[in-house]
Amino acid sequence: MGIFDSQMQFLKEQVTALGDSLGDLQKRLAQLQAHATAGLDTISGKAIEDKVREYSEVYGEVLLGLHRDLESLRSIVQRFQSETSGLAVTMEGLSRLAQNLNEKSMSMQNDLADQAKKTQWLRLLCIFSYVFAFGLMVAAWLIR
Repeated sequence: MGIFDSQMQFLKEQVTALGDSLGDLQKRLAQLQAHATAGLDTISGKAIEDKVREYSEVYGEVLLGLHRDLESLRSIVQRFQSETSGLAVTMEGLSRLAQNLNEKSMSMQNDLADQAKKTQWLRLLCIFSYVFAFGLMVAAWLIR
């Protein structure tokens, strides 16, 4: 049975070697298939289509977020514009009020200047009257 055992051993080794070769062949075929699929995807544009889909999803979300932020800023700007237009109306009213006060102030200054002139004339008239009255008293005293 020695020859039969050696033959069996030999066949067993051959079958194992053939199995290993078939396993290696299967691995190489899988690698070849992966390379062929990648090559076909490159040629057919599938890889590009996948990248475009990926970027579209990612940047689509980014753009939607930017759009929401822009709309939020737009509402803030509109609110600010309405508030500033109200302030502009208030400023216009305050400007008119300041102009009226300035005109009244100028009028009062002119009135005060006129009153000062009149007061000066009255003072001179009083002094003249005092001197005249004093002169009359002196004249009456001298005549007596």
